[in-house]
Amino acid sequence: MPREPGKEDVLIGRLALSGGKITRDRLDECIHVFEASEAPDTLGEVFLQRGYLTVEELRTLKDLASRDLSGPQAISQSGTQTAPGGDGSAFAEAALFGRLALSQNLISPEQLFECLDEQLRMEKDGRSVQIGELMVGHGYLKLDDVARLLRLQKKSVLQCPNCEALFTMTEEAAAAAPACQHCGAPLSPVIRLVTAAAATTAATGQVQDALIGRIFSGCQILERVGRGGMGTVYKGRHLALNKLMAIKILAISINDPEMIERFVREARACARLEHPNIIQVHNVGRKFGHTFILMQYIDGHTLGQILDAGKKVSVGQAIKIVREVARGLGYAHRQGIVHRDVKPDNVFITSEGEVKVGDFGLALETKSWHKTDTIQGTPFYMPPEQWRGEPQDGRSDIYALGITFYALVTGQKPFEGESAMLLMEQHMHDRPRPPAAVNPDVPRGVSAVIMKMISKKPADRYQDCEHLLQDLERIAQGREPEAPPDVSDLRVCSFCQNQNRPDARKCAVCGEYLATTRTLLMEDEFPCPACGEIASRTRRSCDGCGQLFCKTCRLVAAVKGTDYCAEHQAPPPQFAHRRVRRP
Repeated sequence: MPREPGKEDVLIGRLALSGGKITRDRLDECIHVFEASEAPDTLGEVFLQRGYLTVEELRTLKDLASRDLSGPQAISQSGTQTAPGGDGSAFAEAALFGRLALSQNLISPEQLFECLDEQLRMEKDGRSVQIGELMVGHGYLKLDDVARLLRLQKKSVLQCPNCEALFTMTEEAAAAAPACQHCGAPLSPVIRLVTAAAATTAATGQVQDALIGRIFSGCQILERVGRGGMGTVYKGRHLALNKLMAIKILAISINDPEMIERFVREARACARLEHPNIIQVHNVGRKFGHTFILMQYIDGHTLGQILDAGKKVSVGQAIKIVREVARGLGYAHRQGIVHRDVKPDNVFITSEGEVKVGDFGLALETKSWHKTDTIQGTPFYMPPEQWRGEPQDGRSDIYALGITFYALVTGQKPFEGESAMLLMEQHMHDRPRPPAAVNPDVPRGVSAVIMKMISKKPADRYQDCEHLLQDLERIAQGREPEAPPDVSDLRVCSFCQNQNRPDARKCAVCGEYLATTRTLLMEDEFPCPACGEIASRTRRSCDGCGQLFCKTCRLVAAVKGTDYCAEHQAPPPQFAHRRVRRP
């Protein structure tokens, strides 16, 4: 049976790791050597034999491990105690917190080492937990005890009012008005603890991310680049290929086994998608207690970041971006995959200007859809059927892409409800203003395409991305799209009330000329074909623009240089045929 390191060895190993004296891989290696052999007697001697620590470094670590924290005076003036050469990271902080609790007669030595050992095992499995949280969970400490120990260490607990994350930091760091490392919101002091869970924050105010340096599927995590509701995205390097990759770690709060299993299954389905406008998924799995996805790394920005920075996107650029996204989504739909979370934050623009759709974290296979009680998605971009929990297909992605298109050309979303319930009502029942009414620079053809994309009923939208791309191609060629114009742009016939296209001169039903006004025309009135103003048949010209009318019909503009329209032009003069006498 393998040996286990002693309690002092465990503490020394943790302090050496926290102080940067050894790496986690070397610590695991030394523990393995210690467990597999009968000599040497201590783990510290293994460190010496391997050359990972010097005699002086080991002596210093032993002195720190056995230091008697008899009271608050043992805490340094800065409010935090760091390991020699270390940075005051979570490992040393846990040991010092525990020994301070021991010195206050709040816990026994056995309880302290039990919690330290448990924390070490959990961190080895990739689960980050605070020593105070473990002690409260075992019933060794009360929340008031945790708060008092933090005050003795001159530390404060702060909370993010936005994402509710908790942080423990020195009073000096807390006084500097730090921001949440997850979402950037300013942190607020916690008056009374309701949980012992809190991320350890050093005196610099920077969160110590326990996943930095970990290896997932051959990729070592280098830094955190983004965080969302589903998880955190890290930048990593594939060690064998020496290539940058993106690793998405599913949020620990998502602990439903069925949901995790479905997430993994659908991520594997997305790995089949190979298209120049889709970020490639390379692998999916579970390690260190975390579910992860290994993806193509994009050097660039999201469309959301570009919009948040206040940069303008021209209508031409918006059409190009939407066309590229539609190509990628159309390919995914043909493979039976629906994205379900299309939005600016999931559209990436590379440094070379390429457009790619990413984050298929909510994607599903259309054949595997099943109704659930949980509504998933981003409220600003969700179609009505997604709010109702009904089946979704490619037309649902077209709706979300239409909302994105709307935001690109107008600078605002069509619905800006302050709550999810209000947004649901707006998406399901309210009719948004046409983009052309919000921004006059938006061509009416583009406005018509967007309004068709965000129709309430899926049957009224484009039925697939191919038809959407065809209409966008017509616009690029200067032609009218097949999308019906907005109702407010239609020309209503005053006689039969038929709605006609904006460029129509005559009613398609009754053949009457169309006026720009809704006023019923008198018998001798007609709309001027040049300016649309009401003209009278008793006059030869329009009072609005001066256009001359045909003398015969008094309805159509006369051909320039003549008194008649093309239909009523006077015939050429006729001369009688004269017989020529010959001499």
